[in-house]
Amino acid sequence: GFPILRGRLDPNTMRAAADLAERFGSGALRTTHMPNLGILDVPRERLRNALVQAGKRRFVRLRDA
Repeated sequence: GFPILRGRLDPNTMRAAADLAERFGSGALRTTHMPNLGILDVPRERLRNALVQAGKRRFVRLRDA
């Protein structure tokens, strides 16, 4: 999952997360109690590319990818 700063998402960030979910997972997103936003059902073979793209959109630090 990706951390949600102060528990708030703007429309552009939500659209970017939805795009990643559609490209790399099943298209589903889930919020957690932490607060984080998770992209569901990303196959292991697509995970690295998903993390790189998430880094480019500043969801994760690129060194984590």
